[in-house]
Amino acid sequence: MPSLFSRSGNRFASSGVIEILPSEVIDSIWFIIDADLQGFYELNDLLVFELINNFGNLTFRFSQKSEITLMEIDTKFGYSPLYPFKIFVGDDSNKQTIFLPKEFKT
Repeated sequence: MPSLFSRSGNRFASSGVIEILPSEVIDSIWFIIDADLQGFYELNDLLVFELINNFGNLTFRFSQKSEITLMEIDTKFGYSPLYPFKIFVGDDSNKQTIFLPKEFKT
């Protein structure tokens, strides 16, 4: 059985995410998971990223549900006030999806 957030998994972004975030920002989320998180943290099935304005640039603050894990990742991308404050990335063992909090289904 593949581990959560495996690079070989099927990866998607919700329509809400696609409407509001540039594709480069979406791709950078997958890159952060692959390069900075996978293998360093035991990842849960739900990851949380806050999108922060860091002097005009976008910074991601990573955390996991039920855990204190916290890491900030600076990017070269400009920040937009239209960006959501928070996004979720879920893995249900069949697919991995980036989605907005309002799209979250419990």
